[in-house]
Amino acid sequence: MILQLRHGKTLYEVNVPRGSQIHRTAIGLPMLVVPGPRPQDTASWVGAQEIVGAARRGQYGMSFRSERRLAACF
Repeated sequence: MILQLRHGKTLYEVNVPRGSQIHRTAIGLPMLVVPGPRPQDTASWVGAQEIVGAARRGQYGMSFRSERRLAACF
């Protein structure tokens, strides 16, 4: 599954494991919930600001796909 994240004028694409979900915390911050590799394993909660870095490092079964600058809108 491909997750697209936008930060300012940069768009990131990250491969996330099947079954991953986006949830919001009590104060509205997005969190990625990544299931464990086996059904009995505990899920990992990854904060939005940590997703791209974790994907670049290959953590939680994620991998980094691409990064591109978006065109300016005037």
